[in-house]
Amino acid sequence: ESNMLVDATMRLDLGGRDLTDYLMKLLTEYGYCFTTSAERMIVDEMKIRHCFVAEDYEDALREWESNNKKNVEYELPDGHIIEFGSPTFRAPEALFRPCMIGLSAQGVHELTFNSINKVPIDLRRELYGNVVIGGQTGKFPGMATRLSQELTNLAPTAFKVKVVSPPEAHTTWVGGKILAELAAGTDAFMDRSTYEEYGPVMAPRCMW
Repeated sequence: ESNMLVDATMRLDLGGRDLTDYLMKLLTEYGYCFTTSAERMIVDEMKIRHCFVAEDYEDALREWESNNKKNVEYELPDGHIIEFGSPTFRAPEALFRPCMIGLSAQGVHELTFNSINKVPIDLRRELYGNVVIGGQTGKFPGMATRLSQELTNLAPTAFKVKVVSPPEAHTTWVGGKILAELAAGTDAFMDRSTYEEYGPVMAPRCMW
């Protein structure tokens, strides 16, 4: 109903940049050292092009090892070809296991589960059936399948879990635009002077 459930909002301070940094670290295992901002952009492109979320992380590791550690190839701007393997699925795994990059936090599946459990019980069935992944990081192949699988393992058996990942990478901004258009002329906005006087504490009042 276009209302934000503030008490059920949860946050994981882990994004695409963190995964790029982690991929850079994993690539050092193959003897590749990327350190400059330009090289970071190259690794970011590697991440977008080759990384994926494994349906089962341990199975993916075993399969990679049993396939003689098969690697993927990436051509650098200077024409050189580099090869790497397990980082393609080890880097995105940090979304589900933040401890891999040193964060003491719950994985995205656990946060989603706990967030849904904070809403009134009569809304939970609908939320389990309407999980939407937004943003570029959510576009990893296998992301929707893995999140659906993890949530199904956590959710009550009577609830059907449905996770979708729209093809547009910027669905969050599109949704914000639609919400802004719907809220125009209402009390859903505050002017700059109000924000400067009271700060972010006023934001929840504009979300109802």
